[in-house]
Amino acid sequence: MNSKRLAFILFFLCCLVQITTAQIGKALINSKFGTDGTTYIENPDFDFTNTQVFLYPTTKEILTTGIFYDYNEEIGGLFFSKYKANGKRDSSFATDGILMLDETKIPFRNILRIRQASDNSFLILLGNSDVHNADSTGILCFTSMGKVVEDFGVGGILSSSTKAQIRDFDLLQNGKLLTLSSSIDETTFEATSAMTRYTQIGFVDTSFGTGGTTEFHKGFELFVLMERNNTDYLCAGSVLNPQTNTITPMFAKVSANAVMDKTFGTKGIALGATPPTSEIAYPLRIQLLKDGTYLLNGYFENEDTEEVANFISKIDKTGKAITTFGTNAYVILPEALDVTLYYNLSVHELATSKQLLVTRSVPDDNDILEMSMQLLDATNGKEKTSFGTNGDLRIKLKDIETTVLSSTLINESSFLVAGDVTNLGLETFEAALSQFDLVLISATGENPWVAQTQLSPNPVKDVATLTYELTEAATVTLVLYDLAGKQITQLQAAQQYSAGKQTIPLNFDASLPTGQYFIKIDLGQKGFKTLKMSKL
Repeated sequence: MNSKRLAFILFFLCCLVQITTAQIGKALINSKFGTDGTTYIENPDFDFTNTQVFLYPTTKEILTTGIFYDYNEEIGGLFFSKYKANGKRDSSFATDGILMLDETKIPFRNILRIRQASDNSFLILLGNSDVHNADSTGILCFTSMGKVVEDFGVGGILSSSTKAQIRDFDLLQNGKLLTLSSSIDETTFEATSAMTRYTQIGFVDTSFGTGGTTEFHKGFELFVLMERNNTDYLCAGSVLNPQTNTITPMFAKVSANAVMDKTFGTKGIALGATPPTSEIAYPLRIQLLKDGTYLLNGYFENEDTEEVANFISKIDKTGKAITTFGTNAYVILPEALDVTLYYNLSVHELATSKQLLVTRSVPDDNDILEMSMQLLDATNGKEKTSFGTNGDLRIKLKDIETTVLSSTLINESSFLVAGDVTNLGLETFEAALSQFDLVLISATGENPWVAQTQLSPNPVKDVATLTYELTEAATVTLVLYDLAGKQITQLQAAQQYSAGKQTIPLNFDASLPTGQYFIKIDLGQKGFKTLKMSKL
């Protein structure tokens, strides 16, 4: 599979929907975002790839990041683009909304972590290869207006030492930075994990530990990720056994002062579940869930076949693997991916409905990449088969190869998805953002402002009548979608209605193919309601 065919990005932001007794059945693109649900960065002289999305929870600012290549100058680099909530690029950010840093200015190739400081400046952890084998790392700082902070670190970059790479970082309440770093002795294979504290402007805080650094563990373990829980951090990584050459997920609980919690696991170290035979486990992200457990996602690489598959696992507060989640404590997403796409798995907690939303890219039968969305039960990892087709919703935009590289939740009914899309006319790759709504397949409990929804007749030949009741006045738009989440047509433009029963005649074009569709009753900021329709 051609790794450059990273094609598509979906970016999702949506209305508020109450998820009560109804089940989630679809994720539909929101046509009000960008242009018909998607916004692009396009240029005939550039490729934009590896596009990812970041949403800061307080300001709701949207930042996309990725790699660009300039065919005229024959040079590449990193790009950052800022968007408003409606999908329009924020032109006040950098130059026309895009900050472009070529490799002569920023000699890094990957975005490993994004955080935003209290002054709304962005801090970006950069690396030269994947997260578990970085050649060098550094943290870039730029303002909310897209200007590199030159007095941060050296020329805007806080660089790691030559002996250890920064694997993850966090911003402390006093504005200082806390980094997690690891290094491996290539002779003894011994790994050293440490925390370093920096000042607000990116210089080592020598009042912390010894010269700014405190080692919290030394051995055959490698910590690469951390997630804060109150004042402590759960650090996740891998245990390397050089005798058996196996790699297993591993965890440690560490304070912000780099002191290990010896009551966690066994003397401070907890092992995840044993990976399947011949599989090496590489962690990518650790998340703290609402119930106090931790969700780990990553990928397996098969030593024999060299195929790659993503996994999701959970551990409890004491570090024990939760064996009731998945099979043998792992949910394995089986399609083998090109190894360059292993990091595109995103998992989000829908705490109200006790579900996990999973987005990633998978190959179809012809090895053409497409988007996959799944809902898993957060307690046992089982697929919600009511979602999509047997639990898996596949989407391609414009019937071309679709690659999803990251996603993020806006709220429990909204999420943003980012990736790349191929422009067949220009033969270039574009960065794209799309907005989606999670749609409920049951008519009960879906929306407190609309009730008693009915379509008659259903199945429909050409004419039908839609009836529903509004509990209060609302502006209503009617939109028709196919089962892949693509908008087919607007059945009714936005119109103001008083509270009470509504009777709407609908005419369907004779060219509309036979099949099943969704009618979305869109009430704007008050949410929406859907019902399924069959066309004869």
